[in-house]
Amino acid sequence: PPSPPTPPPPLSPSPPPPPSPPPSAPGTAASPPPLPPLTVTGRASLIGYLSNCGVFLDANGDGVAGSDEVAATTDSFGEYSFETATLDAGVAKVVVSTDATTYPDCVDTFTVKAPGMLKLETPASSTDSVAATALTTLAAALVRGVDGAASAATTPDQANLWIVRAFGLDDSTSFTLDTTDYLALAASDTSGDATEVFVAASTSANVIATLTALLTPACGGAAAAERFVVDAIGRRVIAARTSSSRRRLAATSAMDLESSSVVSAIANDSVTTAVAAGTIAYAKDVN
Repeated sequence: PPSPPTPPPPLSPSPPPPPSPPPSAPGTAASPPPLPPLTVTGRASLIGYLSNCGVFLDANGDGVAGSDEVAATTDSFGEYSFETATLDAGVAKVVVSTDATTYPDCVDTFTVKAPGMLKLETPASSTDSVAATALTTLAAALVRGVDGAASAATTPDQANLWIVRAFGLDDSTSFTLDTTDYLALAASDTSGDATEVFVAASTSANVIATLTALLTPACGGAAAAERFVVDAIGRRVIAARTSSSRRRLAATSAMDLESSSVVSAIANDSVTTAVAAGTIAYAKDVN
């Protein structure tokens, strides 16, 4: 008789099922998965883009780089990017540092020299790319209060509106002052609006740099001197902001930063305030 068929090999035993997760405590739900990180991007510029300069996300808005606050370095087009788990857009700022001690390769790509301003500020956002310029730094000073809290703008948007009206810019630019790269936009500008914003920003940067250099020896450092100068320009913005009519930049005498009399008035205000604060002993100490 034929041999019986060879039986098939025995089946491998199935692996044991994975252990069940421990039950949630009564009345609680399982933890949701972590949210993806938020990305903050932007560009920094004065006359040209700021390259190899430091930038950090000032999460608590105190202006000081904390050990737990993310930082980056700008590229040749002034760009930066960093990620953060959380962002309070009403408080957080992006702060750009050009301090040559910490960032010796930081330059303005137009002049190929160290930038004239020591610090730039702009509101932080995870939805819009943000621009850091002399005008956004001026807006930050207005929000802080150049003459104390009573003089402060309530929001960056209000500060931007004060600035565009003081400089005779189109009111619509107040909505984009801290989110638009006007340096790039001015290159293809046909209406003249973008060029006027760029001129206002670059001229402000030049005046701040020049007067800061003048006050630095008497103030004992550039950081203090720059703040007095920025605040003095801020006070001039407040005085000129009341006009709601559109005026061309060249006709805006109060903020004509190419006028020697206007620059002298800003310098005198800066010195007077520094003396009142006790930072400078006597006005004659400024040469």
